[in-house]
Amino acid sequence: MNHQPPQPGSDFDDTPPPPAPDPTRVWAAYGVSAAACLHLIAAALVLVNRAR
Repeated sequence: MNHQPPQPGSDFDDTPPPPAPDPTRVWAAYGVSAAACLHLIAAALVLVNRAR
């Protein structure tokens, strides 16, 4: 197998790095996930209490 490193003018150098995610969207996603987890826990507690 003949593997050669990419040349300086190859396509690997031309691709820009991906843009960083917007911090507001990241925190909003964490908040939605945390709210969903809390709702699941609350629903489980309600079902457990009704089963008694």
